Amino acid sequence: QPLEITDGTWSAQPSRVDLVADEDLWHCSWSIDPADPARLHRVLSGAVSYGISLVGFSAEVRGRLSMDEFEIRSPD
Repeated sequence: QPLEITDGTWSAQPSRVDLVADEDLWHCSWSIDPADPARLHRVLSGAVSYGISLVGFSAEVRGRLSMDEFEIRSPD
């Protein structure tokens, strides 16, 4: 789901990204052994960092992306 990115100011409302723990929607890149991966729900609950990809652009993306008060929460 695309994030709303404001230009030059912080957004008035926080952006929320819900990560659905449906393994059919994910590429199994989190596992050391893709033939026997840990359950995705457990991996998402224990993650301490996430990567962000900028996709769908016709040229290299340049500039700065700043985040304030970034937080990862688990439903557990």
